[in-house]
Amino acid sequence: MPALRYHYSDTIEDFLGRSSDEIIGKLSKTNPHDTNNETTMSWVEEINILQAALAEYSGRGSVYFEYNIPRMGRRADVIALIDGIVFVMEFKTSEQKFTRAYEVQVWDYALDLKNFQQGSRNRILVPILVAPREKNKNCVFDLSPFEDNVYSPLMSNEGRLKECIDHVVSNLTAT
Repeated sequence: MPALRYHYSDTIEDFLGRSSDEIIGKLSKTNPHDTNNETTMSWVEEINILQAALAEYSGRGSVYFEYNIPRMGRRADVIALIDGIVFVMEFKTSEQKFTRAYEVQVWDYALDLKNFQQGSRNRILVPILVAPREKNKNCVFDLSPFEDNVYSPLMSNEGRLKECIDHVVSNLTAT
């Protein structure tokens, strides 16, 4: 069996219908590293946040957890493909604030996907940094594209992630 680039994937519709225990079981089974309590609790939080944020997108895409980034040897927490738009999401569940280093991290993931993965070359890529407990006033949803269709990172907390995704989908047309 060929190695997969991700540890869990599903259609958004099926993802919404699964329990966090079922998803974590699949993530743990395919994760080559020891899974500790902190990792498991982060996954639970990410799953709950995403299931709430993606509820209206059933039948419109797919999600990938722990997605291996070409060339970097690192993994994006979540890739969501909605209406042809690639959302690259990095969750900082133990953090309370956005930092420039985390913003650069998620932006690097999007740039590497754009430049080193065939399936992403002709798509719009929108990196989103998610710090679940960050203050609402610090969230940034400005859509600033570059010539390569990779956008500047957006920054959202848990309560505004659905709004962030809605904003992107309603303002961009996937190529």
